[in-house]
Amino acid sequence: MLRIRFKHSWGTAEKLYKSEAIDSFGNKYLLGVYETVKEAEKAFDEWNKEYEQAGADVKESLSGWAKQQEAALAEDQDEVDRLRKALEEARR
Repeated sequence: MLRIRFKHSWGTAEKLYKSEAIDSFGNKYLLGVYETVKEAEKAFDEWNKEYEQAGADVKESLSGWAKQQEAALAEDQDEVDRLRKALEEARR
């Protein structure tokens, strides 16, 4: 049987660089192990771009949700005001 050996950089390189990221909650992410600093920085930059975009998307989503909740509360307040007015008229 013929044995094929794969040469991986992490098995043959003298020096490797790992790219890690830590989010605002303290979670650590290993983005990869690379042969050059440039590759490690590129991986981090790509991850950071996605992370910031995800944060912006969440902010936008929460803003929309907050507006919906405020509208629902305002509608509920209108109903409460109508009930109070009806109770006052009934007392007269």
